[in-house]
Amino acid sequence: YVTTAPGTSSGVAPIFVDEQSQNRILIIKGANQQLSAADIDAAAEALKACQLIILQLEIPLETVYYAIDFARQHGIKVILNPAPAVENLDIAYACKCDFFMPNETEL
Repeated sequence: YVTTAPGTSSGVAPIFVDEQSQNRILIIKGANQQLSAADIDAAAEALKACQLIILQLEIPLETVYYAIDFARQHGIKVILNPAPAVENLDIAYACKCDFFMPNETEL
């Protein structure tokens, strides 16, 4: 179910570490921004066989929410790592997940 998004770069996230061992991550979502509910629907039969779906916020929030709803409808557990942090994450959707695993920065 991996496809290309013509005219769009791959998503990348270079990590920079300073002298105090603190990291900074530059996120360029690229083709990740193209993932949609239609892509989840296209892979629905394969996804229904999963026991767990892991999500991050490197794809559109609407797609994250759709995936969470899909998982709940089909009895699939969900881990949500809310990275990269976004101000408008709907806490009600975060609460629908079985596991909420923020990184230090997102926490």
